Amino acid sequence: MSKNMEPNNKPKRLSSYFVSVETTRRFYGALATFFSLASSFFIISSLSVFQFGLYQLLLSFIAILQGFNAGIVANVVVVEIRRYFNTHKLKEAKQLFLESAFVRISLALVLFLVAFLGAEVIARFYDQDISSIIKIGAILIIIHTLQSVQTALLKPALIFSYWASPAIREVTKFLLLAVLFFYSTLSILNVVTVHIIGEAVALVVITLWSFIKAYGHFFGGLKSERRLTMFAEILKKYGGFIFLRYGLAQLTKNSMPWLIKFFINVEAVAFYSLSLNLVAFVEKLMPTQGIGEVLLLRIDNKNQASFIFTKAVKYTVWLGSILFVLGLVVIPNVIPLLFPNYVPALPLVIIMLMVLPIYGTYKLLKTTLTILREYKILTLRLFNEVIILPLGSLIFLPTLGILGAGVVYGIVYIERVVLFYSQLVKKYPEFKLKWGGLMKFDSLDKEIISKVGRQFIMAARSFFVKT
Repeated sequence: MSKNMEPNNKPKRLSSYFVSVETTRRFYGALATFFSLASSFFIISSLSVFQFGLYQLLLSFIAILQGFNAGIVANVVVVEIRRYFNTHKLKEAKQLFLESAFVRISLALVLFLVAFLGAEVIARFYDQDISSIIKIGAILIIIHTLQSVQTALLKPALIFSYWASPAIREVTKFLLLAVLFFYSTLSILNVVTVHIIGEAVALVVITLWSFIKAYGHFFGGLKSERRLTMFAEILKKYGGFIFLRYGLAQLTKNSMPWLIKFFINVEAVAFYSLSLNLVAFVEKLMPTQGIGEVLLLRIDNKNQASFIFTKAVKYTVWLGSILFVLGLVVIPNVIPLLFPNYVPALPLVIIMLMVLPIYGTYKLLKTTLTILREYKILTLRLFNEVIILPLGSLIFLPTLGILGAGVVYGIVYIERVVLFYSQLVKKYPEFKLKWGGLMKFDSLDKEIISKVGRQFIMAARSFFVKT
């Protein structure tokens, strides 16, 4: 590891860097997905549809709370620290890191107390006592915040071992769930406890494996002042949009299970959650993370950034369309085989899969706007979603049942793409797409795909030999 902020101590071809990033991510992502699906089999096989829906409601509640902490400034801090790294201002990067870590950990403790003390109130709305489950689950707020603090250093430092965190978590969960499944019983309390242990193990491993070493390497020996001025400056400049964006984002992202429960029932929450997880599994096959890291390196050169953006949109639209077709073939055969009680969710999965052709474009637009620090634009879509989600749920859930959740899901993504793209090209015309070019396959596309394909094979071989 070098304090030079370019990967491998020197500038690399963007295609090589993209492949290196995606190969690492794909390995850990595939590992996490495999064990996550295996764990889901144990959970869904042991819990009733109602219990699984209740478990998902609990996770969404915790996610809403923690969204008002780690999510509020996570991406903003990452972008700012990376910009300091680009100009070799390590002292400033360390100061911002420490300030943001102090504030976020303090907020996490407050939110933990809110969830812990409010557990009894929430439990009154259910026939069964889930107070103890909520109190235990509240620990996730602290763990996720510490993980986010780690990422705020590892991501801008281009150390991607943090991608191993989900894999470590899922392997741990799988092993513990397997023991309980075969030798004991699985209850909601057991499942939540196992989830927490998995997250804790991942946190400890990444801390010992990468974080301590990275912190010492980049920040060791640098004197920092004990003040909160840098963090305060960020909040002063972007604060209103940051808090609105990330606070509303977590609220809208995790409110759908509660809307489904209100308009339909808890069992419908289970169908929606399984459908969302299956579609998310397919979405993870899109190479948006590697493209985002490349954009992060080249965003100060608008010509290079716009070229990368244009090509990336074309390829993600193509790949999304292919994944949509494959999903239509594979998933309807997987659900009846592995989760027979969830066959009613099949039509919902199909509706949600229709988003895949534009999903990559949405992720690229979001990443580009984040790196450009256009937090006002990113916040605008949340005002729309605050209206779309409840209004769409009011219209479609009572009339179409659980299928209405799929309709609302599609409307939300279409609105995001239209809003983000229109605002991006309005302020940065160089990012304007030539829509006719999306369907054309020219010699440059052939060269890029061929080169990336060869590099993927070489990188995969090298990675697995090292691993």
